[in-house]
Amino acid sequence: MHVGLQIPSFKYPGGTAAIRPKLKEIVTTAEAGGFYSLWVMDHYYQIKGMFGEAYTDPMLEAYSTLGYFAGLTE
Repeated sequence: MHVGLQIPSFKYPGGTAAIRPKLKEIVTTAEAGGFYSLWVMDHYYQIKGMFGEAYTDPMLEAYSTLGYFAGLTE
C-alpha cells in the first residue's frame, strides 16, 4: 500500500516568512518517513471553516509548490 500526505493549510506560526522553512521540514520528514506522495490544495483561497478563514489565510499555487517539493526530494 502507498500512503500520501495532504498539506491542507499554509498558515504557520511566524507568518508567511515561516512557510518555506516549515514546508521544507514537512517534506523532508515525510520522505524520510516513507510517504509515497505529497498533495496540496488546488484553490486560490482557503476553504472557510475547515482550516482557517477563507480569504485571509495564505494559499500557495499548487504546481509551483509541488515543483518546490520535487527539488527537495529524491
